[in-house]
Amino acid sequence: MLRRRFLGKIIHLPTSMDDALTKSAKTSEHDVVEEYLHELYLITHTNIVLFVLLFGTFFILTKKKILNFKNKNILVVSPFFFDYHVRLKSALEARGAIVDVIDEQPSHSAIARICMRKDFPLYHGKIKKYFDRQLDYLKEKNGGRDKDYDFILFIKCEAPTIAVLKRFQRRFPLAKKILYLWDSVKNIKSVPKKFAYFNKIYSFDAGDVKQYSFLKYAYWGYTQEFEPTSCGKPKYDLAFIGT
Repeated sequence: MLRRRFLGKIIHLPTSMDDALTKSAKTSEHDVVEEYLHELYLITHTNIVLFVLLFGTFFILTKKKILNFKNKNILVVSPFFFDYHVRLKSALEARGAIVDVIDEQPSHSAIARICMRKDFPLYHGKIKKYFDRQLDYLKEKNGGRDKDYDFILFIKCEAPTIAVLKRFQRRFPLAKKILYLWDSVKNIKSVPKKFAYFNKIYSFDAGDVKQYSFLKYAYWGYTQEFEPTSCGKPKYDLAFIGT
């Protein structure tokens, strides 16, 4: 019974946040499995959630059972990590959305990553200038005016400062700002003070959801190449892949 329920949980994604919360059954079996997986993450400090970002973000943008973003303008502000931002853009476009994507990091150098992780004030000026250039580029691309985005989805939001988020508020006042945390709050030093600038915030970390009552739990899924190809009997009862 435990094996069937667990495999069902990781193989089939929910189609809405309501389904996700409903399917997180309050049974002792699920509690044991979820607690075990969470402990594995803490022990290995893995970023396994990165490789499954693609499907993990689909159901945080809507509560509708059928994911239909036809003619919706969406801006994704995400770290450029492998090609996940490309896959996310393509998947949203396949559902009818008009998608723009910008890198949330002004630089990928080791020094820049340290400055962003530690939230050094001296680096804030460079971050602001970087986002000013990105937003001006999007404006020019749209014929000289800011696009009327329906959603602005921030992934992680480690680099954008308060000043940058205020700039987004002024330039896109009607857009729903959504934050998805693919890392634990304790690993993103600056993010708690940014919470007030988002309409909705989702996290993969069940512990953070318990600590911050306004966070919504959005657990991960998988990308298309990991679709099950056989209905045969599983070889393993439980598998963990991490770094």
